[in-house]
Amino acid sequence: MTAQPKPQIKTQGGTKSGAAAAIAAAALIMAQFVPVWEGRSLTPYKDVVGVWTVCEGETRVEMRTYTAAECDAMSAEMYKEFAAHVVKVTPGIEEHPFMLAAFSSIAINIGKAGYSRSSMRREYRVGNYRQACRALLKYNKAGGRGWRGLELRRRGDADRMGEYEVCMADAVEAQLAAQGVL
Repeated sequence: MTAQPKPQIKTQGGTKSGAAAAIAAAALIMAQFVPVWEGRSLTPYKDVVGVWTVCEGETRVEMRTYTAAECDAMSAEMYKEFAAHVVKVTPGIEEHPFMLAAFSSIAINIGKAGYSRSSMRREYRVGNYRQACRALLKYNKAGGRGWRGLELRRRGDADRMGEYEVCMADAVEAQLAAQGVL
């Protein structure tokens, strides 16, 4: 069995339409792995640190029972919202939709302010793309305590791709390009 090549997703960086295309691409990528890790509950529940949550990790809506279609729409909007924030505060990331998807997924967990202060964002901004992906592995705590579920979401396991793997789909190529190798 041979490995499938990474799909090429080209965006027009530096333009509003390019950013919109990158955000849409990242949202599609997130829709493939976030639900696998986050799970879905149509009814509200308290997460591991006691925060009321519904659908695929939404905490900022009315806590009531939702339909699957409502959760689908809510999740799609959440992915776009957080990807838009990551694009806004991380210039150039729209050229790297897999990194954008991974960082946006973490931003959902740690918040926009948390992402804006993060070591992964700092490393990306100075061109340390692989180190930026490695930095996301540190974000495996909730309520000051490490959680196996968050660690697995970041790293992945034998059957499921984690955010680190998604991030690295772009990082090596970006690092080589930055070094003038590609």
